[in-house]
Amino acid sequence: MTTARIWKERLIGVWLAGTTAVLALGLFSHVFPSADPLLGTLARMTDSARVHLLGLSVILALGLAILGVRWIAAAVTVAAVVGFGFLAVDYRSRIAPVGERADLTILWYNVFKFNELDVSAFADGVRASGADMVILAEAEPAMDLPPLVADVYPHRMGCQDVDPEDCNLMVLSKEPLDAADMQPMSMGPERLARIRVETAEGPIDVIAAHMIKPWIVAMSLRDETTVWRAILRRDQVPYILVGDLNAAPWSARLRRMEKRHNLRHWRWPEPTWPVAMGPAGLPIDHVLASEGVAITDYVTWAGYGSNHMGIMASVQLQNRTE
Repeated sequence: MTTARIWKERLIGVWLAGTTAVLALGLFSHVFPSADPLLGTLARMTDSARVHLLGLSVILALGLAILGVRWIAAAVTVAAVVGFGFLAVDYRSRIAPVGERADLTILWYNVFKFNELDVSAFADGVRASGADMVILAEAEPAMDLPPLVADVYPHRMGCQDVDPEDCNLMVLSKEPLDAADMQPMSMGPERLARIRVETAEGPIDVIAAHMIKPWIVAMSLRDETTVWRAILRRDQVPYILVGDLNAAPWSARLRRMEKRHNLRHWRWPEPTWPVAMGPAGLPIDHVLASEGVAITDYVTWAGYGSNHMGIMASVQLQNRTE
């Protein structure tokens, strides 16, 4: 065997090992248990990128074909396509009903803690949004915003009388926030808000959360428990879960939360992070609807220096006969 042939065989082996690892994570990372100290952490770091990993495995399969192992390349491609199919079916199984009217419109936006925000321009954008309620995360750069939009959003909660480092969620509303409170989560105070909104069609609860990254496993599970308790305290009122949940709908975290609480997402994923990746980004910011709530409209919102896109969503309360 020639030296060139030996190096080619070695390259095929390394390439095949890498392709197999990428394909396995794309297919199965969402089912790897978090408790495993190695694979669990790796799985939680990658399961939101399953779509990207499956796409990358197809590109790597092309390299295998060029190296001459075409049957393996074909098998990898088929497995990736099947994986895409299962992922799509799973996503479609948890789609919210589509509404016809807007009983409540929410703007969610992670401002990004280190954003050099032009507050005046941001105020113009918020005022023009038309949202009934604006919920900002990592809101420290926007601490001067409330007076600039007080004519449209006279009611606020969060980031008041706190150290700027503790300013996370800020809620601005057209209607009073009498039935509202904030709670800490694993990364600090004011990370979860629970708000009762009275609409013309009846009450709806808005639960807003900024969750820690899922691969910090112990703290992540505490965050999920905090959200779960907030949901349990809602007196059977329909609700939406809004926030930076740091996970895509096909990840272990979102699949678990949606199935546990019978939550539904928009009919197709809207990438929100990082902004620089545009349509190739990850959908980790969400508005999820409980039973009795339809999503009428759902669009991304950006342009103010954050590394996250925001979400503008309108929801409709459904009667039992609807």
